Amino acid sequence: MSMIDAIPVRFAHVDDMGWCMHTLTVTSDAVMKRKIDFKEIIVAEMKENLVGVLELMYMWQGHKGCVPYISSIMVLNPYR
Repeated sequence: MSMIDAIPVRFAHVDDMGWCMHTLTVTSDAVMKRKIDFKEIIVAEMKENLVGVLELMYMWQGHKGCVPYISSIMVLNPYR
């Protein structure tokens, strides 16, 4: 794979929950579903297979202008 090849990314769907939970070690279905619903999980997909996941979290939630940051990111070795 060259630097020119792009890996499509998208917000996770409920169908991605199992893979995301295993990869991010989230232990609660309810927490993962909330994160997916709030678009806090982004996945990378190649040929209908998930190859990476990114988890967003927010500092200063509840305040005007909360700040997002990447709390976890994982990409399978062949796609790094």
